[in-house]
Amino acid sequence: MKREEEYFERREREEKRMAKLMGDESNFKGQVPKIEAYKERVGENLGVKTYQVSIDEFEKWHERDFRANEGEFDPENISPEKLTWYNDQMRGSAPRK
Repeated sequence: MKREEEYFERREREEKRMAKLMGDESNFKGQVPKIEAYKERVGENLGVKTYQVSIDEFEKWHERDFRANEGEFDPENISPEKLTWYNDQMRGSAPRK
């Protein structure tokens, strides 16, 4: 049980750091599409497959002075098709990029 708790705590810390690096410090907890959208953006900018993007790539992305536009990852600014795709990505049922 302890390993599981550690995993979720680490994941939450990483997601908070991702949001901060993306300039989005709103409450994103439970917003899978935002995290997937972050990963897609970083992957595109760095030439890494989306599913391979880790917190290290976010740090590299930020160090290279890439920045996201304000509100870019708010659900209302993401197309319904992309939102569905991001949710599918998280479940592993959509084709990977």
